[in-house]
Amino acid sequence: MNNLRDKLAFRNSGLRIPCVTQPCSRRPEPKKRKQYSKDAWSRGVRVGPACAKFSWAGAKPKVSLHLRGPRRQVRMLIWLKRWPAMSNWTNLCDVSSVLQPWANEYVMRHGGGATRQTPPYRVPCDIARFRSRSQCGGTVTLFGMNLTSDEFNSLDVLYFPFVYAGVTGARSRRSDEALLPPRRPHHLWALSNAWESHSDWPTSFTSSFLRQFNHTTGYHAGLMHEWSFASEMIRSAREVLAPRTWAPSKFWGAAKSVFVNAFFSSGGCDSANGREAYAVELARHGIPIQHYGRCLRNVWTAVSRDVPKEKRPFDKMAAMRASLFSLTFENSNCPYWITEKLFDALWMGAVPIYMGAPNMRDYVPNASGVIWVDEYESPNALARHLLQLNASKELYMRYHEWRHHPLSAGYELMLSRTSPQPMGTCKLAESIVWT
Repeated sequence: MNNLRDKLAFRNSGLRIPCVTQPCSRRPEPKKRKQYSKDAWSRGVRVGPACAKFSWAGAKPKVSLHLRGPRRQVRMLIWLKRWPAMSNWTNLCDVSSVLQPWANEYVMRHGGGATRQTPPYRVPCDIARFRSRSQCGGTVTLFGMNLTSDEFNSLDVLYFPFVYAGVTGARSRRSDEALLPPRRPHHLWALSNAWESHSDWPTSFTSSFLRQFNHTTGYHAGLMHEWSFASEMIRSAREVLAPRTWAPSKFWGAAKSVFVNAFFSSGGCDSANGREAYAVELARHGIPIQHYGRCLRNVWTAVSRDVPKEKRPFDKMAAMRASLFSLTFENSNCPYWITEKLFDALWMGAVPIYMGAPNMRDYVPNASGVIWVDEYESPNALARHLLQLNASKELYMRYHEWRHHPLSAGYELMLSRTSPQPMGTCKLAESIVWT
């Protein structure tokens, strides 16, 4: 049966080839839904922060960078290496010859045969993003990873917005992820560990890794000498206060077609604080939750990630705007681990139900506008409270009264210390001490 006509004739004859001579095709087994034990949520809520088991000994911030000579323009390389899952391996760019050994190793470890390259290897263009440009009022010249060898040798600072340092284990994307570049004796290295919590990437926060850098900062007080939150994560006062001008009908009734929404997308769907298990328990006690993220997804609309962006009639903000409540659960309960989730809910007029940083109360606009998971003995107790709020507009609207009161000092401080990216290039340049 070498042609299509013979194959079709055989199939229509009703004959079948025995499985002993040819493997029989079977429908794939349906993927089993992840099962959570009824008390799995307690490991993060009752027992305490999952990050507490990691030691911060020696992980102290290094505040200043010291450069010799009179003040001049700073030459800085932004090390934009990202983990392979986020890289586009169909759009490749050259790198500097001095970085070619690094590129070869990176492609061999993480690109593999998928790139179908021959040496010298090229790397995804989202790593070698730009040639060079002036920034920070002309005080800094930024270079991409396709700079020349002479430019690399003349650099003052290599700035690492985030490096995954040789992570191994269940939460690892790939071991030996860091693959740090070559270093000249006069190069100063600066690291911002602000994009992930150390419960998920523990070896990126160890003293043995951090001591390689001349300047370190991050979300945790153990690394942070100055608040340095990303401006796209912390919503401004104008944004979080915007719903106070809304008509009452926007907070209740037809405008709020969703009871509770959630966006959980951590790799493995097994967050360090057990947030997925907690959400499952809430559902068991009568709370309907619409999950739009990769984990526990039960709403297959165009807001889902597997739908092409150009075909999405809705987005995350639209889903929050249509919800009474939003599960703003972080993936770990680490102090100072603050992301956009809670602030997005406030902006969209949903009441956030928060699990995460134990000191978050100090940095929200007003703590009375948030439902704090750690104040409830169990998911059942929280579920009873949510059902009471759903039955009473008066009780529910009390969580929106804070917008007519002064904002907290901690939130105002946090706003004053935001930048386009955590510990951005301009703030880093300002920390340089000329000797």
